[in-house]
Amino acid sequence: LRSLASSVRLRIFPANEVLAEPLSYMRANDFSQVIALCDEKHRVLSTEGIAHWLEAKSKEDIISLSEARLSDALNFEPTDSCAYLKVTDTVDRAREVFANDIGKRICSALVTENGRAKEKPINIVTPWDFVAGKLR
Repeated sequence: LRSLASSVRLRIFPANEVLAEPLSYMRANDFSQVIALCDEKHRVLSTEGIAHWLEAKSKEDIISLSEARLSDALNFEPTDSCAYLKVTDTVDRAREVFANDIGKRICSALVTENGRAKEKPINIVTPWDFVAGKLR
């Protein structure tokens, strides 16, 4: 997975970032998730996590998007939505992670040197990469 080319430079958002910034980045790049750094671990915030956050906030009847932080929505992200892969893992291993995701909702896998959440991601793999033919 080391040689997997990314068409866009990975951007990692700190958990205290105003939520509008990662949302704009997602829209501009047609992404359904962004990478967040929270408590020294890299995680993914997906459109699903954002939808859960909005749904919870809608019950309060007031949502201040200008004050919302990425961490606010990240608290609603399913804990098993992200997997971690090593750069030495094969495409078959990446495929296996998504194929064996029964009962989970893995939306992406972060590729790091040793497959650990505390390491800076080198790339991100999504199920779409297989459909689009980026991974074979």
